Amino acid sequence: MKKSILTLALVLAALVSSAQGSWFFPDEGKVNRYSTTATALTEKTTLYTSVYVKSADNGAYTVQSTVFQNENDTNPMQSVSAVYKTVQGGYELDMRETLKSSFAALGDLKVEEYSGDAVYPKNPSVGQSYDNITMTLGANIQGNAFNISVEVKDRKITAKETIEVPAGKFDCLKFEETTIAKVMGQEIKTQTTTWIAKGIGTVKQETDSMNGMVKAVMELTAVKNK
Repeated sequence: MKKSILTLALVLAALVSSAQGSWFFPDEGKVNRYSTTATALTEKTTLYTSVYVKSADNGAYTVQSTVFQNENDTNPMQSVSAVYKTVQGGYELDMRETLKSSFAALGDLKVEEYSGDAVYPKNPSVGQSYDNITMTLGANIQGNAFNISVEVKDRKITAKETIEVPAGKFDCLKFEETTIAKVMGQEIKTQTTTWIAKGIGTVKQETDSMNGMVKAVMELTAVKNK
């Protein structure tokens, strides 16, 4: 059971990394490459991800994130599709479909209730804050059934910072949010800090879950032509 809860925590921590348009996802024709090092209890794992705009149709952008176990792998461990629909002033992420896509490799997921808009602005600036998002989920992960409630709150842009990662140095905005998931009576709190750059999307992301039991650092390693 503990392993399943830990797996769930890692998925929830990674969810925000799929929340990326202009400032939040790469330009069309570009592929971002990332390395993510996750530390969970006594284990440390590094995974590799490619992110690109798979399609753009009628103001909707499908952003594909593909995870690999090794840097030069061609067979992915998992692929997640996130659809951003153009709305007034920004892009709205369909969190329900993204969650289902994220959980596909782990088990079944049913979104029972959902409220709030996961909107990411076209022109973000320091001091902006955004709506809370709440969800009630039913999931079956590794043979274990879970009832899950999720709240994403304190979504705000807090600073301008210059960040250096393996792909280079970027002028970024710092985006912070908190995810609180209640799983079978156990609360999993995740603090996420993401640095975003115009035309690139995520440059760096840090997550801290379960009071430091699960930590992850994702960094941009390269931007390539598709």
